[in-house]
Amino acid sequence: MSLTSNLEIKKLTRESIQTALILLLQEKKWEDITITNIVERAGVSRMAYYRNYESKEDILKDISDDFMAKLTEITLPYIQAKKWYDYWKIIFDYIAQEVESSKLLLGYNYKVFFLDYLNDFCSNRLEDCSISEHYRIYGQIGLFFNIIVEWIENDMPISSEELAQICFELVNI
Repeated sequence: MSLTSNLEIKKLTRESIQTALILLLQEKKWEDITITNIVERAGVSRMAYYRNYESKEDILKDISDDFMAKLTEITLPYIQAKKWYDYWKIIFDYIAQEVESSKLLLGYNYKVFFLDYLNDFCSNRLEDCSISEHYRIYGQIGLFFNIIVEWIENDMPISSEELAQICFELVNI
């Protein structure tokens, strides 16, 4: 088998496992989900599971990594252009589009996990910041996190445009 085929199989296996976990979390509590449940739902062997993941938490981290990588990719042009309203809007549009992953990452009592993840994700990009910039960014992470959690938990009662305007005004006081 070629390297490309192996990589494609690995990617498909990981996607199947991630999807299985998301679906299972809609039916069961985190602590009630077993590796057997995941592999059966994903249609993969236990061996395939353990070649890709060591634990359920690893799957959640992988989902978070994928989510944040895509979010970073789509927001980067707005950051570079300093178009902050558009930056916020694209974030909320993406979260609404990826509502199941968003609910997984921000719901099911994983808020602390995801807030820690966001802090770690951003701190890796703060090496060249002044101390005041460092705290400003952490404040924005808290703002972003709390607004997103509230929006998702209340079934997104306002539009992404309205939410983008709120964040834009809060950050640009």
